[in-house]
Amino acid sequence: MRVVAALAATMALVAGAVVGATPAVAGRPVNHVNGVYVVTTQNGQALVDRGGVVGLGAPAQATRWRLDADRSGAYLITTPDRSRGWVLKGTQPSSPVTVAPLIVFPTWPPTYPRNELWKGYLVDHTANGAVVTITSATNDWPVVPSGDHLVVIPETFAPVTYTATRVGD
Repeated sequence: MRVVAALAATMALVAGAVVGATPAVAGRPVNHVNGVYVVTTQNGQALVDRGGVVGLGAPAQATRWRLDADRSGAYLITTPDRSRGWVLKGTQPSSPVTVAPLIVFPTWPPTYPRNELWKGYLVDHTANGAVVTITSATNDWPVVPSGDHLVVIPETFAPVTYTATRVGD
């Protein structure tokens, strides 16, 4: 039994850090994905900036989102010019994912509040990106569509996946 546990621990170290997952976010954190992406839902709707809220829209209206890893292994999701990014404004169920200017703590390297950080869990690779689930770094709650925008909820038993297609550096 100890040999099995030691082997499992070694495999986890070789594979990379595994972030705690709920049933809906099984997988490994996505690593080394810094760049600009178009993100779509399972049914093909694009994630768009709808006047300060991450909303759903036609693929032709897709917002380009920059993904940058921070030193904790979480990601900032921002506009390509990094002027605004995804922010979780509340910690209640169904809190919306908003788009707002980011707060940067005066440290080196820069650090950000947890409500501005997100985790991506790899489900599958694609030709130009990946299929992922996304959770808030604040509470590990999954990001899911609700009506015409995105929210976080405590848990879901059916994974909500997004396809992130790389469109730039």
